[in-house]
Amino acid sequence: MAFTNSMHKPTKVMPNPEHETFLTWLRDAYAFEQKLVPELKAHAGQAADLPDVQRQIQQHIAETEWFARRGIPVLELPTSQGLAIW
Repeated sequence: MAFTNSMHKPTKVMPNPEHETFLTWLRDAYAFEQKLVPELKAHAGQAADLPDVQRQIQQHIAETEWFARRGIPVLELPTSQGLAIW
């Protein structure tokens, strides 16, 4: 069981199949994005003649890196433990 930080009092959250499916999907999406970042950086360099395209690629990279910094604690939880919301 995991605990949530609701009003600073731990609350038990029972794992369920939908929740585990969601976390599995989230982990898969995160892994895909991490593998994609080096390719996006290469494409951003290749788009030097297209500043709007380059800016959009760089924005996507920044969003992916932001997600990585915020999402990693949740993604490292075992699915059988449920989700801890901090």
